[in-house]
Amino acid sequence: MRLEISCPSFSFGQLPFDTQFCHATIGVYRYRATEVELNWYNNTYADPEDGTDFYGIDIIGDELHLKSGEFKLTVHGVRANTKRYSTGAYQYAQVCFKMERDSRFYTLSIVIALLLVVATYSGLWVSPAAAPGRIALAFLCFLMVLNNLNSVIAKMPPLAASTHIWLLDFLIGTTVFNFLLLVEYAVVNFMMTEGAALAKKEAAAAAAAATTTTFKPIVGVLASATTDTEAGARPEDVTINTRRPSISAAERGKAAKHKVARNMSDVTCRFAFPVLYALFVVVMLGSLEAYGHATECDWD
Repeated sequence: MRLEISCPSFSFGQLPFDTQFCHATIGVYRYRATEVELNWYNNTYADPEDGTDFYGIDIIGDELHLKSGEFKLTVHGVRANTKRYSTGAYQYAQVCFKMERDSRFYTLSIVIALLLVVATYSGLWVSPAAAPGRIALAFLCFLMVLNNLNSVIAKMPPLAASTHIWLLDFLIGTTVFNFLLLVEYAVVNFMMTEGAALAKKEAAAAAAAATTTTFKPIVGVLASATTDTEAGARPEDVTINTRRPSISAAERGKAAKHKVARNMSDVTCRFAFPVLYALFVVVMLGSLEAYGHATECDWD
């Protein structure tokens, strides 16, 4: 007998560390329980490694395990059950399969996400003056994490909006951390631009703090010259003091604050970011059991 089983009751809450259970019921509807007794063979097959009984069920694959690339399938249990209907009692043989996920794809998605976070974090050690390189590093890592998240979503079956999946929450949290570092550099770059403008203004004001210009007026010799000129009086030299407006104390203080804030932003993030992300990973691993998952086979 060959069976094709559909399992609609999967729970993906703990993906990719989930274990699924799927059961099948075999019955003979033509004969009542008093005429036909259905039962499983016992110890027909056994796994020498863990002593698992296969009850006469031939599991296709290496060493009596079905390995699809993501799941390792074993027989979790069997039982015989009798159900009574208006037409009489009928006996059924039920089997429960246990499928343990071992997915290289989802494991690789987690590893890639962690590596991209480390790559984004390394941008905090790049000089803020290297704007093109730092922005490119943060932005490309953010896009790659987002693409990693989309590839995981595309591979999953349609799920209800209320369904919480551990892997998706982990990747979304990682995407948020990458985005925060991108925003952090935008803030640092803004403070650098403002500080540079104020510093330039202060330098220009200091270079031209005060200048003195002296010049002699040109006196024309006219027939109708004044009495003082005819008497040989000499016009006085004209001295003009010019002073360019200097930067105010408030602007000077603002420039200093921007410089301090810019330096503190990078230094703070260098130490706070890895601590916060490590805490996020620990919390996610600790909350794994809180996500919906199947623990036993639902025989009903």
